[in-house]
Amino acid sequence: MVSAIGMSIGAGFRAIGVITTGLILVVQYGLGLVERRVFGRCIYHDCQIAFDDDGVARAARLKRRCGPWGRSLKPSASGRRAITSF
Repeated sequence: MVSAIGMSIGAGFRAIGVITTGLILVVQYGLGLVERRVFGRCIYHDCQIAFDDDGVARAARLKRRCGPWGRSLKPSASGRRAITSF
């Protein structure tokens, strides 16, 4: 939609571009209301993984499997465990 609006404005049809932009905003607002009514509000959960740290290998495997979702590993107060959050 964005490229179609940009092309219409670039071609000199500014009024059509502005009208289409307004129409898209109204439709997206309406769909947001319908989505909240049908599916409810989004609920997010936080997950922590604590494990005994045996050195570099286990932490490297966890980082590789969790990918971009995990935060950095932090050592626990005892120093033997590492904790990551999602």
